[in-house]
Amino acid sequence: MNAIELGCDLVTQNKHIPFGRTLKYNILHVLKNQHQYIHSAYREKLAKLAVAYLNADYPPKDIKPLCKLLKRFESKYAQHVIEHIHQQTEITTRWIRYLGTV
Repeated sequence: MNAIELGCDLVTQNKHIPFGRTLKYNILHVLKNQHQYIHSAYREKLAKLAVAYLNADYPPKDIKPLCKLLKRFESKYAQHVIEHIHQQTEITTRWIRYLGTV
């Protein structure tokens, strides 16, 4: 549980650290397999992070494992992301469609 919380903290705080992009990508990828142990507070933070990423002009590559992780949570987290996206790009459209499918 501590490792999951540390991973969620590292990803959601979004600090610039050496090799941070690779670490965050790998952490999100691993969290996907442990999604049932992630506390609801972290799920909310991860959903807000996805909104920030998708509303950016150039979403980072972390968006792929993040959306795949969100897809494993209850649908309310994916719905939160879908409702708060303001960008109309090809990338956001693709991830909104992915998150919206059941």
